[in-house]
Amino acid sequence: MAASIDLFYDVVSPYSWFAFETLIRLEEPWGFKLNLRPMFLGGIMKGSGNTPPAMLPARGAYLSKDTARCAQYFGLSLKNPEDISFLFNSLTPMRLVMAVALRYPSHLIKISREMWSRGWSRELQLADEESLRQACEAVGFTEAQMLELFTDMQSSSVKAALAANTQAALDSGAFGAPWIVVHTAGREPETFFGSDRFHLIARLLGKQWIEPAVSPLQAKL
Repeated sequence: MAASIDLFYDVVSPYSWFAFETLIRLEEPWGFKLNLRPMFLGGIMKGSGNTPPAMLPARGAYLSKDTARCAQYFGLSLKNPEDISFLFNSLTPMRLVMAVALRYPSHLIKISREMWSRGWSRELQLADEESLRQACEAVGFTEAQMLELFTDMQSSSVKAALAANTQAALDSGAFGAPWIVVHTAGREPETFFGSDRFHLIARLLGKQWIEPAVSPLQAKL
């Protein structure tokens, strides 16, 4: 059985963005199947008893610096937003991401990137209807498709799917995002938190970790 990796993520988390792009880049050369699993980070925090990093001033100050240098390392354009209110309200955008995953799975990567870019590169809002409409337009959805997606966001199936992914992450031990679960033949799943454990995942899979800055695959990001 080929290895597979579950990436549980929320677009409110910049570290999830780093992990998302890295695992997409490595899926083919490392030979694993990547399962993108949108989740609700607020549910993870509540279910695990954790608190958002920005709630602690010292940690928030550190993260502002750390996300900037990590973005440079991973080759992504990131600007720490002055208005961080969107950090505390990701349920609506994640329902949109989940709706896309269910109805238009081929667009899941595009809509996820667009949401990260809005919040973490362009300092745009994520949760209001106009912002969601703009995000959908940016990835090429028609008016009819947007109507389907906005209807789906309120459906029990989308809400249940997002809740199921969130619970699956919690059941495997998640307390934040990104949460990565690596499945290999003959072994119990291995879990990893954050976007700085790829060298350990490489060792688990018997691969070599290549830093983004020197990788010929960087252009695929």
